[in-house]
Amino acid sequence: MIRRRSLLAAGLTFFQTGQNMAEANSDPWLWFRMKTGIVDVVHPPKPGPGLVLAQWPAAPALLGVDAAWTITDDFFYIPNARGASHRYAARQGQQTREVELFLSADGFPGAVERVLEIATTTMLPNPPYDKAPETARFGEITLASDDPAHRTLIWTFRNLCVRVDTSGGGEDTRALARRLLDGLQRRVVEPAVFNQARPRLTLPDSEIVLRPGESARIVPTPAGGPVGLTLMV
Repeated sequence: MIRRRSLLAAGLTFFQTGQNMAEANSDPWLWFRMKTGIVDVVHPPKPGPGLVLAQWPAAPALLGVDAAWTITDDFFYIPNARGASHRYAARQGQQTREVELFLSADGFPGAVERVLEIATTTMLPNPPYDKAPETARFGEITLASDDPAHRTLIWTFRNLCVRVDTSGGGEDTRALARRLLDGLQRRVVEPAVFNQARPRLTLPDSEIVLRPGESARIVPTPAGGPVGLTLMV
């Protein structure tokens, strides 16, 4: 059974009660928030200015791979009620690259929640992530997997949560993260521009009736390309 609980609630308890370090040590989930800087009463993380438009390039360009690689994942999904993700993955022999771009519907708080969701959805007794070293900090919050190679990085960037994983880890993961960050920085816009670019959905006036087991697919089309949302009944 996957172990997970609301860490936002734990963080709120910390702020409200001012519980001391000894108490935090008895709660591994709160301690995880504290050691990674997600709960920081002195310098709490704050998002940078602007929001990122979800206009991603094709999978090979985003992952930085050529025709020798096979694209194994390229799809949208909705991991929680706070936003939507686009997952990419590629393989060449034993080499792999994976990227998840989570666009939060409520800005920075939703991006932080997705970081916590990814990091704490685990069968292990404690989350297998630490605060990233200085050389691998790409956003307001950056976590690195605690394996020696740091294969996985997860970070927030404005209204995004980004997860990067490579089979090589180390510089391979950091290089892919830098590539992504460079592209994301070019997509930062003012909130008014971001809101104007949101997809507008027009549904037919006639009633749509679905029987149990049937599905309806709605495909809004923002400036950056189609985004699919499947409703299952």
